[in-house]
Amino acid sequence: MRAGLAAAAGGGRDGWSVAGVVQHVHRQVILHGAEIALLRDLHALRARERNGSP
Repeated sequence: MRAGLAAAAGGGRDGWSVAGVVQHVHRQVILHGAEIALLRDLHALRARERNGSP
């Protein structure tokens, strides 16, 4: 199984291993998920401020 993760992804043309691709996608999901959560929270805060709620 470890050999499969070390194998080149995409036919070996770009130099990324499968594990490298998985790690990159994982980081991107965390980053963009955090951005979405921040925007959601800011939107909710603005809506509360407009309505006069504490």
